[in-house]
Amino acid sequence: MATKLEGTQTLKRLIHVHGIEGDIEVAMSEQGLSFRVPGTRTYLTMSWTQAINASETPTTVKSYHMGKPMEFLTTTAKATRQKKVERAEKPNDGSGN
Repeated sequence: MATKLEGTQTLKRLIHVHGIEGDIEVAMSEQGLSFRVPGTRTYLTMSWTQAINASETPTTVKSYHMGKPMEFLTTTAKATRQKKVERAEKPNDGSGN
């Protein structure tokens, strides 16, 4: 199950980024992401919308999603949720079909 960040909750992890000497602290919150070098007070921040829009869609997406990462994620999430609902509503007759 996914971690649900609510209110002021923050999930922090130390990561190694190629090309940067030492660790980087990544913090995820309801507002977005922040990056910081441990031992300093200065953060780089971005909202979730900025993070998604800065990403690249994979080459395997349908052409109408190409270059539209937010649209791709929203459409895919909606379709996946709908499939789960349909499966949950489908009667199970015990035959395995």
